[in-house]
Amino acid sequence: MATARACGCAVPFRRPEELASDTAATMDVVLHALDQLPPYEYLVLLQPTSPLRTEADIDAAFELMVRSGAPSCVSVSGAEQSPYWMYRVGADDRLSAVLPVPEGVTRRQDLPAIYTLNGAIYIARIDWLRRVRSFVSAETVAYKMPAERSIDIDTREDFEKFCSIVEQQVR
Repeated sequence: MATARACGCAVPFRRPEELASDTAATMDVVLHALDQLPPYEYLVLLQPTSPLRTEADIDAAFELMVRSGAPSCVSVSGAEQSPYWMYRVGADDRLSAVLPVPEGVTRRQDLPAIYTLNGAIYIARIDWLRRVRSFVSAETVAYKMPAERSIDIDTREDFEKFCSIVEQQVR
């Protein structure tokens, strides 16, 4: 808190110890924060582990949500690996498909496009979020972001990749 205040940031409340752990659920942290603040209509969650999203991405995601009438919007990017080509290995070492391959598809290029949450943008109407307790439901719309802005820093390798991207952009 002292560092935030020294940098000129407002610190309107402090998170309880149980919500400041590595195992705390993000939704519990979000709902606690909402209980501490004045009422608003929307919540925009921007995780610091996704530093390459842009102001334009945030605006476009919000506009998509409002225009579509959806109660929430999350950012996604194309999945690197298709779950249609993924398998479970049984006790007898036999493969069983995670998803059935659509009929007639024999090439990766012909598979349906698959997206994954990229962690960059989560937006929701607060009344809906309190009721559903998730940013994602069948009502959620997806804001598609390109892979180059979809890095999610969870590991040392992710951070090194981020540093490399930033170095290339500075040159």
